[in-house]
Amino acid sequence: MSNRTIRILLWLSAFAIAGLITLQAYWVYQSYQIRKSQFHQTVMIALRKTAEAIAKFNNSKLPNKNLIQHPANNYYVVNINSPIDPTVLEYYLLKEFEAHHIEQPFEYGIYDCATNDLVYGNCCNLDDKVLPPSHRKRLDVKDLVYYFVVRFPKVTPVVLKDMWLSWAFSGIVILVSFFLAYSIYIILRQKRYSEVQRDFINNLTHEFKTPITAISLAAQTLAGESSIASDPRLQRYVQLISAQAKRLHDQVEKILDAARLPKKLHQLKPSTVDINAVVKALAEEWKPRIERERGQLYTHLYAQNAKVSADKVHLINMLNTLIDNAVKYKKDIPHVTILTMDTPDGPRLVVEDRGIGIDEKDRNKLFQRFYRISTGNVHNVKGFGLGLYYAAQIAKAHGWKITVASQKGRGSRFIIDFHTKH
Repeated sequence: MSNRTIRILLWLSAFAIAGLITLQAYWVYQSYQIRKSQFHQTVMIALRKTAEAIAKFNNSKLPNKNLIQHPANNYYVVNINSPIDPTVLEYYLLKEFEAHHIEQPFEYGIYDCATNDLVYGNCCNLDDKVLPPSHRKRLDVKDLVYYFVVRFPKVTPVVLKDMWLSWAFSGIVILVSFFLAYSIYIILRQKRYSEVQRDFINNLTHEFKTPITAISLAAQTLAGESSIASDPRLQRYVQLISAQAKRLHDQVEKILDAARLPKKLHQLKPSTVDINAVVKALAEEWKPRIERERGQLYTHLYAQNAKVSADKVHLINMLNTLIDNAVKYKKDIPHVTILTMDTPDGPRLVVEDRGIGIDEKDRNKLFQRFYRISTGNVHNVKGFGLGLYYAAQIAKAHGWKITVASQKGRGSRFIIDFHTKH
């Protein structure tokens, strides 16, 4: 993925997160306004019912205009145009608030219309518990003859509390946004680390290539000298230098291949390949080496539909890696079996050995880059832990599935399902 694409995705993700949080904040604000409006309308209905009940009790008429005024957020002024008995007022307030499910504590006061002075006040709730009196602010309300005031001191916290579902969703949105942002940060950091690692490997291996080439040329020159050719001991040393230089060169190429692997996977050249024919050719190459170690290589080619679409070079490299591992991780002598078979989804290839096997704790990490199975203090198996990573990436690029079944001390079976039918 190019840096430009990553930047575009990063900006789109940032806009998505900001938009999500903004939308959620707007939704919470609108929910608060709706809850507050619903509470206000419910209180207005309950106060009108209270005023009508008091007017009926007093045998008086209610004013046609300005019956209820709302001069402040939690203040309500009711003009009933008749004398107000505090006991009657409190009774009807409690009755109507209970009927309309208004459970918030409230304060009420009766004011003298002539002087706007507070005549009587009290604090109530639906449990009939008398709350401590609090300071009451005189309201500047005009054109009222007799009026009472109701105040809800805790209306805002109660409305916010009633919005618990909105707060829960907001918390989830914020948590998801945080994890999304953190995931983007981790992805960018891992990408940066991968680039640094790849550049380091490229530089390191290229620096190795120069001395390796010089050693190889020097070994070839020495091998051509008559004095070296006539001395078996010196000739053996020269051959040893050449062999180790070649081995070191091959290991450097493996590291470079692993560093370049993501780019190589975009350059696959698939063609129709007969896996039975590939297995036969590989068996002919590996049999002499395995037999030199007193081992055996068996092939069982049961697949009738053995044609797959594959990059032949990468397929051969992948199978070579599996066979090489089967030989390296032997017990005493290598016993390797390669078989092909048909499945409902396509051909299957199995590479099986009777080697040391794989512990359960290592199986999930087996196809990771640079991961090698722990062998304690014994280091008789050489490598960088790139072979199975390479095999897994090749299988993934082709749409195949590679799995392993193994038991410690009893060998391993690597299974490749080619999935030609979907």
